[in-house]
Amino acid sequence: MKPVRRSQQRDAIHKELQMRRDHPTADELYFALKDHWPALSLGTVYRNLGQLCEAGLAQRVPGNGVEHFDATVHPHPHVVCHCCGRMFDLHLPSELHTELLKQAEPFFEGKLDELLLRYGGICAACAKPAATP
Repeated sequence: MKPVRRSQQRDAIHKELQMRRDHPTADELYFALKDHWPALSLGTVYRNLGQLCEAGLAQRVPGNGVEHFDATVHPHPHVVCHCCGRMFDLHLPSELHTELLKQAEPFFEGKLDELLLRYGGICAACAKPAATP
């Protein structure tokens, strides 16, 4: 992991990412921060997210053709809602994640060292029936 120099904007981006559980895109982080940081550009957000990922302080999570970001960097699966497209952590026991990786090893001529697991479904907010007036 590459060490990352600290800056006020980078710290703000990292703090916002740590506070969120919805795995925002760079655009979503930019819009969440731009009122407080008027000089912040989308390019700065992308650049800082890249540096945070390189330093092991964040991870990229592919989803629905858009790259999401997560401050939880230990291996864990995600769920993407088919309705709203939001992404959530799925809190499975880490032993299950490790066991799946081990069980897949014999089917690959090489060494596996990563498992990216993503489920699809309907989140609780989308599953609620619409309120009728």
